[in-house]
Amino acid sequence: MNLSANEKTTLFLPAGQVLSVVAASGASGSAIRMAKLPGGGDAQSITAIAGANLTFGPYAATERFEIICTAGTLTIATAFPDPATLATDIEVAAVVAALLTGTLSGSDTAHAPTVKAVFDALALKAPLASPSFTGATSFAAVGLPKKTPVNATGTTLILPVADLAILEVGDTIVFEEVTCTKAVEAGAGEFNSAAQLAALLNDIEGWTGAEKEGVVTATSDALGTAQNGKAATITHRGTSTSGGSAVGKAWGVLSGDDLARLALGDRVTFDGATFTKAAETSVPADEFADVAGLILCIDGMTNWTAEITNGVDIKIEAAENGTDYNDKPCDLIYVRTSAGAADGTVGVANEICADDSYLYHCIGANTITGANWRRIARGDVYY
Repeated sequence: MNLSANEKTTLFLPAGQVLSVVAASGASGSAIRMAKLPGGGDAQSITAIAGANLTFGPYAATERFEIICTAGTLTIATAFPDPATLATDIEVAAVVAALLTGTLSGSDTAHAPTVKAVFDALALKAPLASPSFTGATSFAAVGLPKKTPVNATGTTLILPVADLAILEVGDTIVFEEVTCTKAVEAGAGEFNSAAQLAALLNDIEGWTGAEKEGVVTATSDALGTAQNGKAATITHRGTSTSGGSAVGKAWGVLSGDDLARLALGDRVTFDGATFTKAAETSVPADEFADVAGLILCIDGMTNWTAEITNGVDIKIEAAENGTDYNDKPCDLIYVRTSAGAADGTVGVANEICADDSYLYHCIGANTITGANWRRIARGDVYY
């Protein structure tokens, strides 16, 4: 189709085709990409024609164009594009090579496999009882993948005998938002023995409590490492000050045995202050590394002094006489966290693999929180 000066035409460009506008010398005009349907709104684009040849498309859907010639002659044509005119053989080869992959992966949707990738995949799919193919290609043997899968395990909170031995009536253990209180006699939420504490932990949903030789454990029903780090907070009343009067200073003593159970991150609270056990002592940061560091922290308080007594204990004493300094509790807060859980090895149903000692079979699809792997020993050499 040709347009002369002051002529125009409206046309539909089919999906996948290209519109070409060839301008004769000195020709001018405009190409308007209109709304797809009449009355559909403003033009999508307007391109000036000034002596240059133009192409539009291809597009994924049909498009509507108005071509206007204001001077000279315009030649208009529509056709499917010829790939050979758009790229060299070298360019096409490079694009194709980038889309090929040498391995097969179920998650790869961007590439096509090479012949070698398909060949290797078929080899791994050979029947285990008779690993061979008919036709031009044959495989002598296909071995099991070497792999040592594991099942997910639960995490375990351990409360050792030494921690439980320092607990007194009124002390508490908080785990999974459940408070267990040491009492003279066991009652609701109360315990007076390791076995009774284990029973309370066993009542917590998702946990199994047990006691053996004074050690209390709680094991998670849920499997996998996400269960590690579940904290139990033990709050023990180390001392409470007394003896303050018009002629005497209030005081209290922290036992060396209680102090010895403090680990990194554990805390000591006293008269509104909180001191945290750390790798190094820093009085400005309220951190202590040992008994000497804790003494420095308490001694740095405005109303209190501290000193070693009996070689291992800490004596806390008010700076002045008076009853206002009586009944100031000093709590030792121990934090014990669960650990030991392992993630399971991901596997598909009926997957089989082996290592030097065992054959493994995945009886069902396994995730990191699953325990569907089974194994049997490979045994000795037979004759």
